[in-house]
Parts: sequence; structure tokens; C-alpha cells
Amino acid sequence: MTTSREAGPPEVCFGFGIHRFLRLNSRFSPGPSGRATEVPEAYFSPRNSDETRRYARECLIPLTEVLSGWLQHGVRCTFSISGTISELLSRFEPEGLDLLRRLVSDRNTELLGMTYYRSVAGLFPDLAEFEEQVRQHSRTMEDLFGTRGRVFDTTGISFNPAIVPVLRSLGFSAVYTEGFDNFFSEKNTDLAYSCSGLPVFTTNCGLSDDIAFRFFSKEWDQYPLTPEKYAAWIAASKGRCVHIFLDGEILSRPVPERKELADFLSRLPGALQDEGVRTCLPSEAACLPGEELPSRDPGLRTVSDSCTLGGMTSIVQHSAFFSVMNAGVLKPDPTTWRNLQADDHFRNMEMKSGTCGRSPHSMSNQQVFEYFTAYMRILSHCEEAAANRQRHRKAARSLRCLPPEKAFHFSTSDRFTGSSAYSLEEFARILSYTPDQVFTFHQGRHDFARWIRDVLEDPVLAGKVDRCGSTDEMRTCVGRRLEVLWSRIK
Repeated sequence: MTTSREAGPPEVCFGFGIHRFLRLNSRFSPGPSGRATEVPEAYFSPRNSDETRRYARECLIPLTEVLSGWLQHGVRCTFSISGTISELLSRFEPEGLDLLRRLVSDRNTELLGMTYYRSVAGLFPDLAEFEEQVRQHSRTMEDLFGTRGRVFDTTGISFNPAIVPVLRSLGFSAVYTEGFDNFFSEKNTDLAYSCSGLPVFTTNCGLSDDIAFRFFSKEWDQYPLTPEKYAAWIAASKGRCVHIFLDGEILSRPVPERKELADFLSRLPGALQDEGVRTCLPSEAACLPGEELPSRDPGLRTVSDSCTLGGMTSIVQHSAFFSVMNAGVLKPDPTTWRNLQADDHFRNMEMKSGTCGRSPHSMSNQQVFEYFTAYMRILSHCEEAAANRQRHRKAARSLRCLPPEKAFHFSTSDRFTGSSAYSLEEFARILSYTPDQVFTFHQGRHDFARWIRDVLEDPVLAGKVDRCGSTDEMRTCVGRRLEVLWSRIK
């Protein structure tokens, strides 16, 4: 691409994600009566207040001190502030919210748009919920900071091109998403492209991870990272603009390490100036003159195929996603439902997570399953409470999701296959690839009918299922029943 400005180092756009989500109450139990006390408060950890104060003390305050110095030196930067962190700070640490207000009020900053809960709603086939959460976030930013974002942030989840028409209708001028090395090409060195006419900026994961992930690694061949070295890397990057996006929790380290990273960041503006690197805002990058961006469609992240479900790769992530997506029709408590859509929950259902500007975390198989169990137990209880308020209560109860102890676990005579159905909808989907020997084993023991009758409380379907002679016949039978049940509550 060519630009009207003189050739030289690229500009750099720094973004910072400020976000917390409501952590689950891992000890949640509905109790012997089937009811939890103080629901929906009982769904979430009582330590969320302490965690918010810790976040403000260890992350937000040090970060705002550094960035205040940046702004005094004329460095431009952008912030992606979720609705949930704004809400938590307002309740438990209002001084932290005041710090953000002072930062955002500076003329060298701007906000990014996002969903209020930093949720996975953008991967739903029906984008009405996504649009509502984007509007909710915009209203909150206007109320708290007097401004709203014009560039939309989809970092953290896979970019779904289906959201572009919605974003255009809401007035957004560009989109941020995570970028990877295969986006580089001789014709597109900016890691930017056009999707249905909307500019899409991809963050430079390598340079972002140099700060968020590799900075403290003494095994790294570039250790120690200095401001001068980092500024030189930016100056040598291809393209017109380098996008570096960092999670606000990068300073959540022991005090000596926190001071070391804060010192690096504080000295970075001077190093950038020495290299002739200027900073810019995302909205300005969207207006840089030059040739038209190359058109690219990264592909719809369809929920009809679990293999292409965004960046989610584990079976439990798929089960949780489909369950929370389908829950909307059952009309659960809306705030609880939306908090359960936060992408952080799904990140906690994989053994390794992080990078591209986020601090990595590792979890064991046991920890992942325990988190998933808590998540499904809470979502199931929330759905069951909603089902009991439905006019067609029996249909809603048959469609609700289930906690792991009530799911149907597909097995052979000697082992578990690894597939579990946490709802009737998922049961039908798993039947499409269930081996004959698994089907024969369960059908011979009447396991399918017993589960549908005793757990899903659908004796009509149980009787029909018990007479099926193949997986195809059973899948057709269950599919027809699902159509009837959904029609009764939609």
C-alpha cells in the first residue's frame, strides 16, 4: 500500500483491555429443597468484591500511573473497558472507576466498543442478543465516561463476519480482532483487511506477547527486553500501523516484577520517540490514506458444526456454549444468563489459555472439569427456575440443560466413549456419530428411554425412543420431538 505521508517507521496503536468477570461460586448447591438462597447472587463467588479490590490495587492503579505518564508525553492509546468491570468498580472500588475516568477524559485516548459482558453472543446464529449487549455497553460508556467507541473490539473470541452488518448499522467504523502470522503477505503487510466493507485490524500477537508473555522468561533468547530493543522492533515492522493489544492484568505480578515491567513501560515512550515511531488511535488508523484494503472473509464461525466453533476446541467448551446459547429461549434471569456468556468462562474450560496480549494460564484436566461442572450446575439451575415459570412447563423442563451428574454418558460395555449429552438437543447431535455398538449397548438396557423419562421428564418421547431400532431412526424421532417442544415455548 502507498500513503501520502513520507516513508518511515510505521505508527503504533496501543490498546489495553480493562475487564473482570463474575467468578462462579464453585460450591453452589441448590440444597435439599431444590432452591438456593439469594439466587442469583448465590451463583457467583462471594469473593468477587475482594477480587475487584485486588484487581484495582495490583493492576489498575499501577497501570493508570504508567499510562498517565504516557499521556503527558503525548502518547496516544485506547481502552476496551467492559461493562462488568465498570459495574464491579462502581460497587466495590469507586476510586478505581475515577482513575479510569481521568484517563479516558484525555484527548489522546479513545474507547473501543464491545459487548457489555465481553461475551460469546457474537457467535450465536441469532444476533439480537449480541446487538442488545453492544447497545448496553455503549449506553454505559456514555453514562460513565461521556463517550462511546467507534471501533469494535472482538479480541478474546473468534471474529464472526456475520456481525459486520450489525456493527455497521450501529455506527462502528472498524473492528479489532486477534491476528496471526499467516495474515502477513507482500500485499497486506498492515495485517488489515476489509470484511463486507468494514476495515478489520488484526493485533500483532508476537509483539503483544513479548510484553504479556515473554517479558519475564529468562529462557527467551531476547531476554532481557529493553524499551530500546522493543521500539526498534516496532520501527522495523512492515506496514503503516502496528496494533499492540495488552490485557490490563499484565501488571498482576509480585511487587519486584511489577515494578520491573512498569519501569519498562514508563521508559517506552522515549524509546519510541528516538526511533521516530508515532502513536495513533484506532479511529485514526481507519482513516489512513492509501490504497483500498484487500477484501477477506475469514469464514463464518457457525454453531452448527462444533469443529468450527470459534476458537473453542474442547468437548466441554462446546457443551457449555450450546447450552448457554439455547438457554435464551427459556427466558432465564437475563443478568445471570448474560454473565454466564462471558468468554472468560470458556477460557477456564481449556487446559492452556492466554497469549496474544493476555497472561497465560495452565489448568489440569481435573480443574477444567471442576470448572465446567460448576458452570453447568449453575446454568442448569438457572434454566430450571425459568422453566418452572413457563406456561408450557413440561416442554421447558425437557429442553433445559443438565449438570454433569444428570447428563447421559455414552458408553460401551467396558468403557466411556468420551461423549456426554447435557440436554436433549445435544443428545440428538451426538446420535449422528454414535457407533452402532454404543447404540446397541444402551438400547438393549433401555438406558435412553430411562434417561428421557426420569431425568428429562418426557414419557411420551421415552416410549417412542424405546422402540427405535437404529441411531438414524432415533435421531429422527428425537428431532421431531424437539421441533414440537421448541414450538411450544417460542
